[in-house]
Amino acid sequence: MKLLHFLFVIGIVGFSISCNKSESPKNAEAKLLTVTGSFGVGLIDTSAKTVIIKAPENMDITQIIPQFELSKNATIYPPSGVATDFSNPVTYTITSEDNTSKYVFKVTVLKPIVKFTIYDVSNWTPANFKVPQTNALIKIYTKTENIGADKIYDTLTTDQNAQAILYGLKSNDYYFTVAKDNKSNIINGYVLIGRYNTQEEADSSPDPNAKVGGLRFLDLNGDNRLNSYDKSNFQIIWSKYDLDINNVLLIDLFISN
Repeated sequence: MKLLHFLFVIGIVGFSISCNKSESPKNAEAKLLTVTGSFGVGLIDTSAKTVIIKAPENMDITQIIPQFELSKNATIYPPSGVATDFSNPVTYTITSEDNTSKYVFKVTVLKPIVKFTIYDVSNWTPANFKVPQTNALIKIYTKTENIGADKIYDTLTTDQNAQAILYGLKSNDYYFTVAKDNKSNIINGYVLIGRYNTQEEADSSPDPNAKVGGLRFLDLNGDNRLNSYDKSNFQIIWSKYDLDINNVLLIDLFISN
């Protein structure tokens, strides 16, 4: 009799636990926590509902395998961990465990399109007319009206080699400014492109005030005269710059105070 009572109690407890488990609410969150893969870590912008993957130049973007970390028991489609063609942006949908919430976002894969090298030309001498500048700040914009505002496409900082890499689409236009402390690539509204290192350079300059060691500015409209029509508050990335073996633009930039 005691044995039957014991078994009866165990059965009731087991039934109670089973009911409690089945009554546990399902998770209502549909969140994207991380995106990782052989490319490193994807850049998540939750408000814009985008993820940017910066892929090395030699990576085949038609076979990238992203791993998505989601909120508990949420699901994603297309599925995580599957080779995917990112030649164009891919739209993903996360669905919560209880099917009440969805989060839709786009993943875009970008490759290097520009390698910047920044030089400080503040203290000019004939033997040392440009000094590689580490920790210079490059602000990238996709529209001229965004310059000076908060709508920045990307912010780059030069490394120990005074270089920084821009990831983007070669079909797009990009505008930029460079600064380090009180030094800039825009001086009194003119785009700085170095200093005059020889008398020949000064003599052939569109600037009537050009002299050896003097700041050299861009003749923006190409009329061979440096005047107020050449003023700008930004530089633009032109396709005329040299290319490396991976068709990445190589651009030298200059700053001064």
